[in-house]
Amino acid sequence: MYNYGVVGNNYVIVMKRYDCSLRDWVLDHKDQLNVKVHTILKIYWEVLNIILLLHEKSVTHYDIKADNILLQLDEKGDPVKIVLGDFG
Repeated sequence: MYNYGVVGNNYVIVMKRYDCSLRDWVLDHKDQLNVKVHTILKIYWEVLNIILLLHEKSVTHYDIKADNILLQLDEKGDPVKIVLGDFG
């Protein structure tokens, strides 16, 4: 998070822009998913670790879905960083 605040009646969070959501990544690779099993398991493992960390900090997300899992991609289009967004 770079910044946060209130503008009018809205809360604003300024954060890094990520390349795509998990939903977009899956749709872009739907014909290759059978060969990307290792990458899919890596994403799954990272998401589970994120949820575990939230649980340890007594934080509940309430809206975990593919649209809220954000990916930073490498030059081949594979995720190198996975974050969970939309805590609003």
